[in-house]
Amino acid sequence: MADAVFHPSHYSTGRFTIECIAITRHMSCCASNAFKYTFRHREKNGLEDLRKAAVYLRWAIEDAHPAVLPGREQHVRELVAEHILPYSIGHYEALIDIASSNYAEALNRVESAIRDYERGAA
Repeated sequence: MADAVFHPSHYSTGRFTIECIAITRHMSCCASNAFKYTFRHREKNGLEDLRKAAVYLRWAIEDAHPAVLPGREQHVRELVAEHILPYSIGHYEALIDIASSNYAEALNRVESAIRDYERGAA
């Protein structure tokens, strides 16, 4: 049974081999929220989470802040390479884009996933 406070199931189950917080704690606000909502959408709120991710990605584009906090870049690159990259296909590739501060490409992927959900193809 998952611990609802420290290890919620929507962050510790699914396709990835890491909990979301292990990466997002090293990211800026908008980037970390976009990452979180994209990461968990299948295990928690589906379309609603993708729409939230899109909002945070638009804000990240406006703010133009780097995704990863200064001094944490190498650590995040290693975590993403080991725990996200091997399991990222389709719109989950947005996680790699977010971690790389490629917000526009991440937004394209998330909006594509939203369209898939809306027409029942997700």
